[in-house]
Amino acid sequence: MTISQRIESDIKEAMKAREAQKLSYLRNFKSALKYKEIDKKDKLTEEEEIQVLSSLVKQLRDSLEQAEKAGREDHASRAKDELDLAMTYMPEQMSEEEIEKLAHEVIEEVDAKGPSDMGIVMKGLMPKVKGKADGSVVKAVVMRLLKG
Repeated sequence: MTISQRIESDIKEAMKAREAQKLSYLRNFKSALKYKEIDKKDKLTEEEEIQVLSSLVKQLRDSLEQAEKAGREDHASRAKDELDLAMTYMPEQMSEEEIEKLAHEVIEEVDAKGPSDMGIVMKGLMPKVKGKADGSVVKAVVMRLLKG
C-alpha cells in the first residue's frame, strides 16, 4: 500500500471517528502529495512521496520551533501533533549510530580530511539517508566526525 493510499484510508477512518483535527492534518498531507503529482503530471513513486512528506516534516519542525520561541503553546501543540502524525508515514528513522557508520564509510570513500570537506561528505551521504534521517542530525554527525 502506497503512502497516498494509507493517507486516503486514514482520512476515511478519521471521518467515521469524527476526528476533525486529525482529518485536517491528513487532508494537508494529501493536498501536498496531490500538488506534487499535478506538477509532475504523473503518479508519484514511493520515493517521491517520501520526498514530499520529508519536506512537509521539515516545515512542521520549523513551525514547531518558531511557535515554541514565540511562546505560542497552542500553535506548538498543533504543530507537534501534526508532526507526530506525519512521521507515521515516513520510513523508520535511522539512529545516530547508523548515520555515523554510513558517514564513516563516505568519509573514507571521498578521503575527507577535515571540516573543509563537509560538502563532499554530505553530497555522498544524503542520498543514502534520504527520508530516513533528519538533515540537521546528519549534518551534526558529519561535523563531529570531521572535527574529531
